[in-house]
Amino acid sequence: MNKKIILSSFLVVLFCILTFGSSAFAHGKVVPSRDSATPSNSPQICIDVSDVNNGWFLPQPVCDSSLISAPNGINGIAVSVKGRDVHYSAFVNGAWLPEEKNGNKLGATAQAWTAIRISIGDRVHGGSVSYLVVDGNFKVSPGHDDQPAGNTAANAASLYLIQVQFKS
Repeated sequence: MNKKIILSSFLVVLFCILTFGSSAFAHGKVVPSRDSATPSNSPQICIDVSDVNNGWFLPQPVCDSSLISAPNGINGIAVSVKGRDVHYSAFVNGAWLPEEKNGNKLGATAQAWTAIRISIGDRVHGGSVSYLVVDGNFKVSPGHDDQPAGNTAANAASLYLIQVQFKS
């Protein structure tokens, strides 16, 4: 293997371990966030994920900003925040999928996605959403408030890890 690839892979793994407090590359698992303690008066963001081969594999949506791993690629998502209007979409096969909202399942497409975007549509209550994805090339891509995370270029690498956080 090329030394640059090995070094960049090592740096991404180190970044994820330092950021998320545990091995972030546990396949098909949820890695709890160090920041999972949310004040009781602040609503939590909940996420469900579909894996290309395993479908919707979580027994219930995860609501603690954990890092979620889909070993065969992410091809479905559902996001909700109690009392807020949440909108989300994904990029696959050169186009954005029609937007879904408020915990409704988006996907599951035959191919893994290469980018996502999530936004809080409720301007009355406000809030901000931030998200982080990691693709098959170990590229970490952050996004926030409807800004895409991932890659919309042709032949982009599929997404395998995702973490979503909400701040009111």
